[in-house]
Amino acid sequence: MSKNNHILIKDQIESSKLFSRELINKIAKYLEDNFDNLDNIILDFSDIEFISRSAAHELVVLKPKYPNLIYKNLDDELAEIIRIVAASNAVRKESNNFNPQKVNFKELMGSI
Repeated sequence: MSKNNHILIKDQIESSKLFSRELINKIAKYLEDNFDNLDNIILDFSDIEFISRSAAHELVVLKPKYPNLIYKNLDDELAEIIRIVAASNAVRKESNNFNPQKVNFKELMGSI
């Protein structure tokens, strides 16, 4: 089913700036229409100058759907933004384990 597995992002979005979730959703739709989720796919960031946090988040969310997705030609700044968003996303998942405990208010106040 797959065609050329090397995708130049700039050609897909017709811009050098990934400034919205919608642009990543456009890429995701292209992947969905043209690839199987186990295909080796290269997203080439050549000539991409900027990525917003929201666009980076969509990339992070997209990665588990395509485990063989490879990011290529990311400059250090773009890679750092994606890394920060991925780390933030991981922390958020861990902190969702809310486990309230029953506390006796009188005992709590007595310890002050």
